[in-house]
Amino acid sequence: MAEETLASAVSVPQTQALEPLPLSPDAGQKRRQSSASENGAKRRRISHDGGRSPDNHNNDNTRPSPSQQTTKPAGRKVVAAAEERKRGQRLFGGLLGALSQSSATSAQKRRADIEQRQQAKLKLQDEQHSETKRRKKEELVDERRRQQKELERASMTIRHRNMLQVAGFLRTKVEPVLLWRPFELRDEDEDKISRQLQEAKETIAKEESEFEERWRKREQEDENTGHENGKAPEESKEPSDEQADASRETKEDINKQSEKETKEAENDAQDASSTDKGDATINMSRDDEGEEVMEEDKEDMLYNISMMVMILLIEILILVEAYIYGEPVSGNWKATVFLLHGFPDLAVGWRYQIPHLLNLGFRIVAPDQLGYGRSDAPDDFNEYAYKKIAADFALLAHQLGESRIVLCGHDWGAALAYKIYHHQRALVSHIITVCVPYSAPRANYIPLDELVTRFFPIFGYQLQFRSGEVEKAIRTRDDVQQFLLSMYGGRTAEGEAVWSAEEGIKLDKVGSFRPSPLLKGEDLEFYTTEFSRHGVHGPLNWYRLTEINFNDEKQYASTPKIEVPLLFIQALKDLTLPPESMSKSMGKMIPNLTVEQLNTSHWALTEDPKGVNEAIGRFLGRYFPEKSSL
Repeated sequence: MAEETLASAVSVPQTQALEPLPLSPDAGQKRRQSSASENGAKRRRISHDGGRSPDNHNNDNTRPSPSQQTTKPAGRKVVAAAEERKRGQRLFGGLLGALSQSSATSAQKRRADIEQRQQAKLKLQDEQHSETKRRKKEELVDERRRQQKELERASMTIRHRNMLQVAGFLRTKVEPVLLWRPFELRDEDEDKISRQLQEAKETIAKEESEFEERWRKREQEDENTGHENGKAPEESKEPSDEQADASRETKEDINKQSEKETKEAENDAQDASSTDKGDATINMSRDDEGEEVMEEDKEDMLYNISMMVMILLIEILILVEAYIYGEPVSGNWKATVFLLHGFPDLAVGWRYQIPHLLNLGFRIVAPDQLGYGRSDAPDDFNEYAYKKIAADFALLAHQLGESRIVLCGHDWGAALAYKIYHHQRALVSHIITVCVPYSAPRANYIPLDELVTRFFPIFGYQLQFRSGEVEKAIRTRDDVQQFLLSMYGGRTAEGEAVWSAEEGIKLDKVGSFRPSPLLKGEDLEFYTTEFSRHGVHGPLNWYRLTEINFNDEKQYASTPKIEVPLLFIQALKDLTLPPESMSKSMGKMIPNLTVEQLNTSHWALTEDPKGVNEAIGRFLGRYFPEKSSL
């Protein structure tokens, strides 16, 4: 049977149209519509027979079209989305507001208090450090002012004593003036000497009165300057309990450091005084940033030459440089000669040349090299670099008021003299070297091992010296004495040599070395005492700088020539530096070269002091001639 159709203008709603609309997530929160609304959300009732309800029949004209029915749910979704977005914005704004409000919890307060105390402690420590630094500097300046008077007085006393001694001699009428005294004096000679003594005493009295007057005025000026600057007695400010607790640790560290420095200074002074024996003056001066600060008089008569111990204060590190200082009796000099000793030697190694140079009219400065004698001996071998030592000598020359100096070196001192010239060319006017020839700076580095293997086997001893084996074997004073004997030609009881240039020291035979003609008796005891101060580690550090010195010198490889006059004194019996192989090319690198040869071994200064002195006198006489007049 054919399917019946509904003859009506009303279309039968499909199944999809009869399904309920989906609810919004927050539909439960929406306000319900009024039940009195005519266009409510009620579903229409449709009869099974296709008829319509009376209500539907009456509302035919107001029934929405199918297109209108499908658009209503979409509009609800848009409104719900907008409401949801506004709600999210309100929640996000509330969250930001909550985060912007800082809640002062107890933990945060405690942390803030701790940070505040730490900042206060650091500030207090910084203030105390600045105050301590300022106070120490003032103390150093005050100490310098107190000690400078004693230093000048001691210098004046020595000069006056020399004046009285010179006044007791007769003088020649020609220049240079020579002093002489006959065995038996004539009456006129006695009268002349009496007049000289009287004049000397009058001069001494006048200079002493001028000295006192000058220092009285200086002290008065210092006192007036202090009052003008408002330098009143310091008013101590008592810190609070909290500041005291915070600074107690800092004060203890400062006190410990000060006590340590004081003890080290006292130990150095005791060591120096325990070996001092005599009549010459030992002056100690402290230098802070290039200024003299402190000097102390002591005596040493072993070699009857005055010594000055200079203490250089460089920031935290204190370097001690000891040197022999001498000047002509007249108080005037032609030039200042720096005498640089070698290994293993001391400043007194020039003891036969110093009087000769003084008689020639030169001022002398003979330092104990770094690591030797009374000078400091740093463990770090970088401190022994040629470049640093050259800068130290330039500073010392500046403190002595010299813009140019004469360098005179033996052994390592000769090698150092060549290097000082390159690093401080404006400082050097003349050079004198003994035994060690000139080696020009190279552009390419050759390790010491390769240098010994390929070119100079006679430098094999340097491999032993830098290895550390010698320090392990040489520990006690007796060991130090054996070490010195091996280097100065000592032998065993059987006459066996204990040192060779190719191998170094025969350490297995230490203890059997006999005294050498070059170092014995009083000289041996003095050298042993001085080398026992620091041991042999410092002197041996000079052999550990091959690469460091090369890097500092390679910039001079393009200008290797020495342009100042140079005297080279060659030892013909030197086994370590034979003349036929070591000095042939010196003339090419040194245009103004003078060569003198002596029939001695490596220790020419003590083997033939007369020959060395004559060679030095001839060389210096050409450039610093005597002025004679009738």
